Amino acid sequence: MNTTERIEVVNSFFDDFVTSTTNLKEFVVKYDQALKRIFRIVNDNEILLKHAAKVYTRNIFNKFKNEMSEVFH
Repeated sequence: MNTTERIEVVNSFFDDFVTSTTNLKEFVVKYDQALKRIFRIVNDNEILLKHAAKVYTRNIFNKFKNEMSEVFH
C-alpha cells in the first residue's frame, strides 16, 4: 500500500466520525469511538480466525485466511 492509499483509507475512516464543523472536544470523543470500533473489528476477526483454525483443514484455513486478509486490509 502506498502513501496515497494510506491517506485515502484514513480519510475514509474519519469521514464516518468527523466533519468540518466538529470541534476539538467532539473530535476527541469521536476519535475514541473510532478506536473502539477498530479494536472491535480486529478482535472479532481474531476470534473468527481462531475458530476457523480449529474447524478447517490447513489448506482450507489458509485460503480462508487469505480471503479475510483481502477483505479487511
